[in-house]
Amino acid sequence: MGKNKKRKTKPTQRTDQSRATPAPIRAEIKVPGPSGVPSRHVVLHGFANDTRSDQERLKDKSARRFIINARLSKSSDPYSTIDFHVDRNLGSSFVTIPADQVKLKIVAAAGSFVIETNSRHELSNVVFECDARSSDEAQSKFMELASPAIDHLAFIGNTPVHIAQIHCLDVNNQTQRLDCLVPHRAGMLSIGVGNVMNELKPIFALYREAKVANSPFYKFLCLYKILEGVFRHIRPAAYRKARERVITLTSIREVVPDLPQIQETTPELVGRPIQETFDSIFTRDFRNRVAHFLLDDGTILNVSDHETYGQFGRRLALIEACAREVIKNVERQLVEANR
Repeated sequence: MGKNKKRKTKPTQRTDQSRATPAPIRAEIKVPGPSGVPSRHVVLHGFANDTRSDQERLKDKSARRFIINARLSKSSDPYSTIDFHVDRNLGSSFVTIPADQVKLKIVAAAGSFVIETNSRHELSNVVFECDARSSDEAQSKFMELASPAIDHLAFIGNTPVHIAQIHCLDVNNQTQRLDCLVPHRAGMLSIGVGNVMNELKPIFALYREAKVANSPFYKFLCLYKILEGVFRHIRPAAYRKARERVITLTSIREVVPDLPQIQETTPELVGRPIQETFDSIFTRDFRNRVAHFLLDDGTILNVSDHETYGQFGRRLALIEACAREVIKNVERQLVEANR
């Protein structure tokens, strides 16, 4: 693992972290927006005689201690609840270590972290402590240090190693942040499935592929391919067929919809033409990065990089809403062209 060194440690009593971690909190996830996209949740605990406002605690820029627990999982499926509980037995993986060991300590040039095991001796929870000025900085330090080792574990074990959620505790301010995926929701079918036009069969196949995928990079690429297919192939073909049959298709003004999840992440794009957004943002800033290992400027895409993961994750709600809007519109135009 390059310069990383793995050391197995004998069972030890967990004291420092147990004192620092507040009581566990569980709550049902009720988050607007599409399922399967990264989300962030914050809980603040009260202090006796603390006169600071919530915003002062959240925006504290002083250097202080953070404790990160990354729960591992055998599956990439989102959990059905927000669970702030820190417990090594809640995690799991396909990687095991000998039964007489409970931790795997990994030491690198930039620092060290511990991977704990569950009762089945599976690697289950990654623990990292650092000093930082924000939870973002702490999590960035964690991902920079731990991701290469976890990636390498997946290679040498020839098995998936999923990080299901990341819990970040600000010890001084007693605030907890949880990064996880929005769970999938049950959907009520109020109308029949109906017939699917041949032109849209690959589009709906890509949409389903995007919904079952949990990687923001692959999900983004599937949704991008939908827009690319409609703009560059399916819609031009529909217009050609309509001209041949002397049919005038309904003109549709496609703009980025005004939805809460888009207002939260990219409000400046609401009302902007989807085609323009596709060309100037989705293609230039994201598609080229995810489709090529090396860009012309020498940039290499590292899918484990904390900032890169966040950039793609924050665009998923936007591109999914655009894809759904375009699919509905081109379906209407195809019906007109095939009359």
